[in-house]
Amino acid sequence: MSAAERVELLAIFTDKATELGMQLDADDLEVVRRAQQAADAADRCARDLATPGLSTTGARSLMAEQRAQSLAQTKLMADVDRRLDVAAAQGGARGIRGTYTGDGSQNQARDSERANRRGETRQSRTAARRA
Repeated sequence: MSAAERVELLAIFTDKATELGMQLDADDLEVVRRAQQAADAADRCARDLATPGLSTTGARSLMAEQRAQSLAQTKLMADVDRRLDVAAAQGGARGIRGTYTGDGSQNQARDSERANRRGETRQSRTAARRA
């Protein structure tokens, strides 16, 4: 694969975030960078597999490495996609994770809702922990 054919994942995800009115956070840029590294490693393995006279053992190890790198790339890209979708659903426009208040209210509301679905009360959870 030539440099002109190389897929730039950073550009793809930056454009997607911009379309949603968001910006990628530094940690999300790191995830995209690692996905790009995995894609590049998989491409190197594919080029090495095309080498004439490659031994069977060498080909097997390159194929395993290419599969592993492709799987890593896919998982990382899916994670960034999921983060963008969640942030867009929350109406977040300040970073990929959406709006965060910093007071823990989101976690408390989520935990309370889950407990109510299970039929637990705060008192019953506290009593269970003490027992």
